[in-house]
Amino acid sequence: MTRLKVPLSKPSVFRGVVENSVAFFGESEDKVLRNYLFETIGEPLSPAIMLLPIKRFGRTAILVYGDFGGKEPVAIQSDLLEILASSSGLVLENALYRKKLSLAVQGRTDENS
Repeated sequence: MTRLKVPLSKPSVFRGVVENSVAFFGESEDKVLRNYLFETIGEPLSPAIMLLPIKRFGRTAILVYGDFGGKEPVAIQSDLLEILASSSGLVLENALYRKKLSLAVQGRTDENS
């Protein structure tokens, strides 16, 4: 997994997905995509890409990128990927709630000691 920082100050396919929290499946000739992402990972054979937001509390927390690399594109089951992203967001939220609860319980235990 590669962690990249892509600027969201300019209009781009990234910014659209992050702001609207809606997945993108299709072809893109986006300049931000070319200038930031492809400069780091290399350009795929096909311009067909996937940008999948993983949301936490209704906002995009993680943006997953996918392409077909050096292969020709094939049909993908985007609905299943969106279900997976939604489930991942719920897991993130649950983990945060558990951490907050644990800290609250720990704080009460420390007060009672």
